[in-house]
Amino acid sequence: MISSIHILPNCGFSSGGPSRSVPNLIEALNNTGVTKNILLTAVSSDEELEHFSRSPNITPKLVNNFYSLISFYFVIFCYIKKEVNSVVHIHSLFNLTTTFSILLCMFLSRPFVIQPRGMLEPWSLKQSYKKKKLFIAMVGKAFFKNAKAVICTSDQEMQNVKLLFPKSNYFVVPNIVKLNQNPDECLQSGFELHSKLPKTYVFFSRLHPKKNIEFLIEIFSDPNMSECKLHVYGYIDGKYAEDLVSRFSLHDNITYCGVLENSNLHKIQKYQALLFPSFSENFGMVILEALSFNLPVVLNRDLPWSTFEHEEAVCCLNLVRSDWVKKISGGFPDEITHTDIKLSSKRVCDYFAADKISETLMDVYLEP
Repeated sequence: MISSIHILPNCGFSSGGPSRSVPNLIEALNNTGVTKNILLTAVSSDEELEHFSRSPNITPKLVNNFYSLISFYFVIFCYIKKEVNSVVHIHSLFNLTTTFSILLCMFLSRPFVIQPRGMLEPWSLKQSYKKKKLFIAMVGKAFFKNAKAVICTSDQEMQNVKLLFPKSNYFVVPNIVKLNQNPDECLQSGFELHSKLPKTYVFFSRLHPKKNIEFLIEIFSDPNMSECKLHVYGYIDGKYAEDLVSRFSLHDNITYCGVLENSNLHKIQKYQALLFPSFSENFGMVILEALSFNLPVVLNRDLPWSTFEHEEAVCCLNLVRSDWVKKISGGFPDEITHTDIKLSSKRVCDYFAADKISETLMDVYLEP
């Protein structure tokens, strides 16, 4: 038996996929019978602290000043020093928390694995390029050389990371997503096929430049899209999101609908499809969440989902405005039967079953 300590720099409501997938991972690992799996993470508000404290396997620390940050690092130090037989799982890169944790593991000779979480994807590297290049040159190579393993969430991410660190020991372990367990039943939501909003599509994710929401604004500004509508869900966190939402009001067919909580995720069944033109994703949790509710997806072909484009429920397109306009204004997915969509969605979701993924990760931890 082996235990694991997970380090996540921030676990906030608007901090992206890891704030959901890592807690899901901890829960799935504990279901395998591993002795102990703990997540140490920082939060930035009392609401987040209360939310994540509900799990007995998550130790959140409110970090809002220098002294609370030092206190958080002391907690990390105590756990890593005490748990001599644990594997330390580092989530993300390019921040003080993960750098401190990796250096501590190297100093104490603790085995650790690195999961970049998309931070080494080409689009991400272009942001603050010089600083990240300096980080890679100064400490990145040493970190990856000493890591027990490097975990990527897709083959595409693994190939990109290998270009930077070719000699590391790589494994592909997808994210664990809590999926709708009864996609054939609409009892909770009350939505039936005839209840779908005509020619209405949805985007739900972070309101972040990486998500390429401006591309959707361009699409729905096209004269051929006048009868189509877009509903957008996401946290307004910062000036970029505020400016983006203000732009929605300039378009009659784009509506900002607030935040879509996990408990209300079933509401996406009323839409025609999820539109997801993101520039870069190391995984793309919302894609799998949509499919678990039998909601087809239209997404950027450069994302790590092109291997599923043969599935009826997955439509991969290049980021060419005319292609998206043609597909959406043409009524996608009207040409696909509901039965085919359900079967297609089920095949994709079965591929990412939580028990399979947690077992794969345990094999990584047990590697000599």
